[in-house]
Amino acid sequence: MICAYYDPSDKKQPCHDLALHSLRVASLAAIISDKKLTGNNPLFAYFRDQGCKIEPKGIAVLSGLLHDLGKASGFYQRNLERGFGFHEHVAGIVLSRAAEVGQLSGDIAGWRLLRLASYVITRHHVAMVNRHPDSLVNNSRASCVIERALKELNPDTLSQMGLDLFLPRGINDYIRESLSSLKRDNKLISRYLGHNTTRNIVEDEFCDAGGPGHSQGYRLLKTVQVLAGILIVSDILVAWKERGPKDPGRLYARSWLAELNVEKSLEEIASLNNPSQIYSKYLKYNTTRVVGP
Repeated sequence: MICAYYDPSDKKQPCHDLALHSLRVASLAAIISDKKLTGNNPLFAYFRDQGCKIEPKGIAVLSGLLHDLGKASGFYQRNLERGFGFHEHVAGIVLSRAAEVGQLSGDIAGWRLLRLASYVITRHHVAMVNRHPDSLVNNSRASCVIERALKELNPDTLSQMGLDLFLPRGINDYIRESLSSLKRDNKLISRYLGHNTTRNIVEDEFCDAGGPGHSQGYRLLKTVQVLAGILIVSDILVAWKERGPKDPGRLYARSWLAELNVEKSLEEIASLNNPSQIYSKYLKYNTTRVVGP
């Protein structure tokens, strides 16, 4: 089993399965998106205006499925007691490179999907010291950890966990090629390390339809922040249910439950231990293709 969380003091279940955790987070992100996001939300007008046909819920779901991909690295799994520091940036680099692989393959929809997911995933631990993407610049410790983790992340990791079955068409192939190329070329790692900074998002001509402009970039940034918020809340709520009443995030979790009215859904998601069952109930219609051409 690949661990998403490890607690040696828990004699009953010290290791929590990464694939199950990822599916549960993606499922809750889908539910919260249905409650809080609509196609008429002005926050997403930028994408409609530029012809991107972005479906925010789909981005939230994919980010949930892949948010802890970095934790699967042998660098972390080999010594679980040292924790999973900077794992979100390992995943972010993998997805940034995978987005370019998709673009070179002519899959513009896949490129946009992975590019947005990389922005979102690298922000799901921003409350922790030195974990914001902007903090990675000139952070030699973070660079060392991320490089080592990437070198020990198997290109077939998603297939080994069974998560490849639940991804949109082509995405697993792009990620596999991304990991293979990152292992071959150290320069690619440093190139992508700063890809997900705030400045890059603001200057990103994501849809290349309206020309450059900071107003467009800031709208993209706001969208990324909203989707990252959905991922953060989903991750903390699911982790709280998986880890029990001693989880440090319990106070946040309880307040969010009251705000979002998702207690019944969370209980049901946490009770399911079969990946296919979770997918069929919550994700089947959200992962086929979530970005238009």
